[in-house]
Amino acid sequence: MTTELSISGMTCAACVHNVESLLADAKGIKKVEVNLLLHSALVESNETLDIESINQVLKDFGYSASIKQSTIEESIAPWKLSSSLLLSGCIMLLSMIWMHQLLSQITQCILTILCLSIPCRHYFELGFNKMRKRILDMDTLIALGSSITFSYSLYHLTYDVFIMGQSHSMKLYFESAALIPTFVLS
Repeated sequence: MTTELSISGMTCAACVHNVESLLADAKGIKKVEVNLLLHSALVESNETLDIESINQVLKDFGYSASIKQSTIEESIAPWKLSSSLLLSGCIMLLSMIWMHQLLSQITQCILTILCLSIPCRHYFELGFNKMRKRILDMDTLIALGSSITFSYSLYHLTYDVFIMGQSHSMKLYFESAALIPTFVLS
């Protein structure tokens, strides 16, 4: 039986080695794989794990374990990937084929808003929440990169077309704003 545990208290490779050693010595455990970046451990055992006894062993060394609960945010729903790919593909097509037409540029903007707010929303929720807590990771990078790219394109679309009266804008990167989180989803 394989169980995924969430491990807290690990900060380095030495911690990974310690947790692996401690868990490997625990009763009934056959195999252990610890991942520092995910703060998790895959434990293969002969019987159902006694999380209390595992926690007691780890607690003496400053670690704690719990059975990892799968959430919607952790597993990519198939509809998220397919809808993100479909929207991004349409945006890419519009930006390459009809790039100088105003209707195409407005459609790109609307499709990008849909792509970023529905299938890729979790990157922005996680990224900006972590940024408020001064934690920088891949989620904050994705959220910042896509947000800045979208904001820049939206500014130029409104300024060039609606304020300056040009027939179209050449400084639009809506496809990049949508493709950044889509590539990470896939």
